Amino acid sequence: LRRIGECLGIGIANIVNVFNPEVVIIGNRMSRAREWIGDAVRDAVSRRTLSYHREKLQILFAELSEQSAVRGAAYYAISRFFVKIKDGG
Repeated sequence: LRRIGECLGIGIANIVNVFNPEVVIIGNRMSRAREWIGDAVRDAVSRRTLSYHREKLQILFAELSEQSAVRGAAYYAISRFFVKIKDGG
């Protein structure tokens, strides 16, 4: 699991170096492994990101576990629906 966390951290570091997000949220099934992969993810990200990008970066694990993506998609669809109704379309 440490190796999985390291590989995930390498991928996150690449995204951070390109897009410079303030927050990265790990969700779905990977969030259930937080206890076993969290340190490896943070170590890999810390070693591989530019210091400027690392200053404000937060790596979080989704509280909703496996339902986080589904709920996020549902929220987006519902909010877009109400925007269309409000705009008369």
